[in-house]
Amino acid sequence: MDYLQPNFYHFSEDSIELANHAQTEVKNRLNLKVLDLGCGCGVVAIEFALKHKNVQEIHFVDIQQENIEFVRKNIRLLPKHIKVFTYNCSFSSLNLDIDFDIILSNPPYFEKNRGRRSSNINKQICRTFEHDSYHELVECIKRHSNKSTRSFLVLRDQKNLEVIKKINNAYIGELVFE
Repeated sequence: MDYLQPNFYHFSEDSIELANHAQTEVKNRLNLKVLDLGCGCGVVAIEFALKHKNVQEIHFVDIQQENIEFVRKNIRLLPKHIKVFTYNCSFSSLNLDIDFDIILSNPPYFEKNRGRRSSNINKQICRTFEHDSYHELVECIKRHSNKSTRSFLVLRDQKNLEVIKKINNAYIGELVFE
């Protein structure tokens, strides 16, 4: 696919793998409402929708306005019947009155003050929870879920999985490891 992306960050194969895995797991579900948390340029939800023909609407969320601008350019790749909504906000401030069927996220890999720092602030925000944390991500997923919601996340390592399990005190959907 010919995705437009910001200069400061480019999606990697884990985004494509996440979309492929999620689509395979829910291939028979109909009229899907999809939430993409930390969407970047939108590749995860767009790839999911292109493979899964029953997507009704997609809600893209990213804290960086620059990423949302690229989502708006990349939605040209989607079938015209899919309703698209974009939100420039943090996980903690997102509070839609919607329960989603599918929640996708390839979140930052590092907690604040962890991992290698980038001199580019936009790139740093893509890699690190600068405004939120895994806790806010999990709470956002819970706020937008019901009993039939399936959540798919990419996590960097087992430690991140343990953090999410501890926060949630339960298992959240499917987890895909890089």
